[in-house]
Amino acid sequence: MPILDWYLDDDLTTLDDEPIPGLAAGSYSDAVELHLWVDKGSPSPQPAANVRVVLDTEDPASAGTFRRSGLPPQDELWGWMRVVGFDNTGDPTWTIPATGWQPVGAYAALPLGTIPGDCAVHLEVRFRPPVSAPELAWRFRPGAIYDEYAQPVPPVVTALGSGVLTGVGDGTRFGVVSGLALTPSSPADDEVHVAAGVWLHRGALYAQVASDHQLDQDDGDSAALTSGESYWAALSGGAGTITVTKGLKGAAPAKPAPPAGEPLLGFVRVAYQAGGSEIASAHLDVSAVVADRYRCEADGLDVVISAGQALGGGTLRYHFGSTRLTLDPSTTSYLWQLTSGLFEITEDIADRPEPSALLFWEVETDASAVTAIHDHRRYAGRTVCLRLAGAAPVSPGFVADLQVEHPLLYVDEVVFRVSDPGSGSSGSTVGEWFVDGVTAYTSQATDDQRPEIAHDATVLATREGVAELRELRRGQVVSFETAAYPSGGKPERVELILVCREA
Repeated sequence: MPILDWYLDDDLTTLDDEPIPGLAAGSYSDAVELHLWVDKGSPSPQPAANVRVVLDTEDPASAGTFRRSGLPPQDELWGWMRVVGFDNTGDPTWTIPATGWQPVGAYAALPLGTIPGDCAVHLEVRFRPPVSAPELAWRFRPGAIYDEYAQPVPPVVTALGSGVLTGVGDGTRFGVVSGLALTPSSPADDEVHVAAGVWLHRGALYAQVASDHQLDQDDGDSAALTSGESYWAALSGGAGTITVTKGLKGAAPAKPAPPAGEPLLGFVRVAYQAGGSEIASAHLDVSAVVADRYRCEADGLDVVISAGQALGGGTLRYHFGSTRLTLDPSTTSYLWQLTSGLFEITEDIADRPEPSALLFWEVETDASAVTAIHDHRRYAGRTVCLRLAGAAPVSPGFVADLQVEHPLLYVDEVVFRVSDPGSGSSGSTVGEWFVDGVTAYTSQATDDQRPEIAHDATVLATREGVAELRELRRGQVVSFETAAYPSGGKPERVELILVCREA
């Protein structure tokens, strides 16, 4: 088992417990930097998985006894923490993104994910007692929980709803929801390309079509590369745009951290080239990318389930990194999440491993690989479906509209369906939706992501395509139109469903 130790920012002075510095009712205290090390200096360092940082407060009625709840600084969430850096001595490939300030106390912790052995996370901690706080002489002690994947929550929480937490409306959440893969040009040049996709940034959903990003021979300080030098650039999802953060050059340069709250899409290494940058597949590193919502991807007979959070059976379940599961060949397997947050596989959907198990995925395999993945995830929280449907007009055009009456919705998924594929030997039925007259597919001239169903389709519904417009507010009017038909004739009816999450 790894040993986790707390140090002050000199990495020499260990921390047992500390007075809370500079407390004043109604104001933030000064920030203190602390370093959490895993197996510091060990000849055989071990990683700590799924780490969460907590703060304990000393009970004034029992000196030396620290509590995680039942005291004002815990129950009232006086403590705040954020990630400000890292030391990757034991694993130079590892990084951790900076975060914004997050409350820490009873039922609240700061997630860090897996920390390799002989590596450290640098954090800052501060406190804000409420104006009504009568007692300010407290001592605190930080702690770290690892190799755990669930924590109990009040039963009423999961009685009101269970399933995967979407992160919408949660300002501490960020991650890749779909797409956004990095690829180089062919032949190689100075650009890296980001596929269309959706991401979560500080509790809001954003989307964009495919984009190109040029990386020249100047590093993050605008210093030109010279022979033998390179720099790393981090690509991340910001508030509606892709952010490129360049690091500093060197013979063995460090990877830069993306801005706080932005999900990492990947790193790109740019090496010195006399004629300009040449970025190839070998220069891309996507090992630290964190997808969200327990996304499932195939790798031979394995599946990799991404990070995510879920509610069920009186527990909050959480994974801050991916989980690899190996499936039997030529079977249909069902992937369940248990109350403990761990996963279990059955080969019969009726064989629920425990009453509060959540079914996430159904996976089919042949002798050597996964052949199909079916999504059975359900989501906690409010889901609102806005449905627009009607007879397909004779010529492509208006079908239906409606007015939004929810304060704030985020469009999470777009479903386009036709009653029949139409007729003819070519072409497709194409759908499009608008908000107050503005198309949701604002970049269709360069990358047309509008949903379409081909003239010879056997599956008459699609969830493909990326709508860049994601936010809907009360009073806005959403309208649905057809944009094209197959060559020989239109379908009889068309339907659009916007699956939304309420913030």
